[in-house]
Amino acid sequence: MQTEKAVTRYLESLKGLSDGSLKVYTAHLCKFKAAFVELPGGEIPGDQDDIERSLLRASKSKASRIAMRRTIGRMFEYLVAQDEIAESPIPRAKVGRPRKPARAPAQPALRRPDAEPWRIEDGPDHPQVVKTAAAIDDFMQDRSGLRPKTLDWYRTHFAQFLAAFPGELPMLPGPIQRHIDTMTSSLEWKKTRHQILRTLYKRLADLRRLPADRYGVVNPMVNVRQPKVDKNKPPATLDPDEIVAVIAALERPIERAVFQVLADTGLRVGELLSITRERVHEDSVTVSGKTGEKDLPISPEIRDLLLQLVPSGPVFISPKTHKLYTISGIYQLLRDVFDRAGIEGKRHMGPHMIRHTFARRWIAAGGDVISLRDQLGHSDVSTTQRYAKLEKADLKQKHRQFSLFQQVKGDFGGNGDGAEAGETRTDDVRDELLDPPASGSIVEAKSPKPGKTARTDDVRDELADDELQAEKLTTSGIAH
Repeated sequence: MQTEKAVTRYLESLKGLSDGSLKVYTAHLCKFKAAFVELPGGEIPGDQDDIERSLLRASKSKASRIAMRRTIGRMFEYLVAQDEIAESPIPRAKVGRPRKPARAPAQPALRRPDAEPWRIEDGPDHPQVVKTAAAIDDFMQDRSGLRPKTLDWYRTHFAQFLAAFPGELPMLPGPIQRHIDTMTSSLEWKKTRHQILRTLYKRLADLRRLPADRYGVVNPMVNVRQPKVDKNKPPATLDPDEIVAVIAALERPIERAVFQVLADTGLRVGELLSITRERVHEDSVTVSGKTGEKDLPISPEIRDLLLQLVPSGPVFISPKTHKLYTISGIYQLLRDVFDRAGIEGKRHMGPHMIRHTFARRWIAAGGDVISLRDQLGHSDVSTTQRYAKLEKADLKQKHRQFSLFQQVKGDFGGNGDGAEAGETRTDDVRDELLDPPASGSIVEAKSPKPGKTARTDDVRDELADDELQAEKLTTSGIAH
């Protein structure tokens, strides 16, 4: 019996159900029909393992697979009662109970009948061999609903992985570990590669397309170490000399415009490209990107610069193509500038490095983390706090500015060697520390009278009065 005909007849028998129940049954059976209707002949499956594999492909949720399995089992029971089939491939006692499928046959059924077979070799040393290209193609087809930018991100990683393993997909952790360790990339990029490969192999394990032993499916990614990335380590930035070199290397007007806007706002590259002339306001600019739409303050010079670039529409138009710059185009533009400036040996040289430099200079100049978070558009302040770790030069500057000794060193006479060379004026120092700060501090001395601050002499007089009063009480007690 054909799959489409079986599903149609069973749905006709359910017309007495409520609209909600009928909608659930229809959704389950449509997924079941889509898995088997394109097979040769369109015959209804008679093997329970084929049904189990279709459920794994249809849903990642265990609860959803159990519900679909129950619906399919009831359909087979109906067909048996109508003498359409001899017996149900799903036993009645096990309808609704999860069951792990057996190992896939030599040529497992795929969604696409014309697809390249997964298994290309069998033997005692190679229980199952999978082609890398076929595994990646099937994975990308399964993720076809993702954003185009995310799909391009997957393709970039998979292209490098396919170049390393053009034939068979590695089934041992050793080759995968060497592939990740020998990458000439940052730790963050290596960690991302590990996460993507772990997702790929997990899907193969769910579809039972990995080798198995007596304990179950063997996933090699379980034994591949993930690169450790220090989340608190500040990202690479441009130092002051490099910033001067970059500014000197700006030749074209579009290069100066891109750099100056990024240096004034710290925007992401996607937010930069979202700027239009109509979004430039008196003292702010409206951008949209990763965290939605927002208004950010800009300097008057940057506002005038943006208004001069174009009469209307998007601001950053390529002089060659007369179209809006792409993200890769902005990266290439800034890399050319960095090359002319003689900056080498730093990863990710592009707009995001200027964003990191903007954040680091913000903190070094005395800005706070909360305002920086709002400027950068971080949803979590912990992401912003990594910029708060100052470099040695910045730390030395802050020390010279805020050290306690630097604040009171004027009260030390001479060079501090001996009493005659210069004695410490202790009372003056104590008075200065007790006096309220000029501004910007929440620490203020408590005053004995409203509107006045505590002075050393007043404190000393109060202590003397307390001692005298205590002595009088003691004497009076003895006399009595």
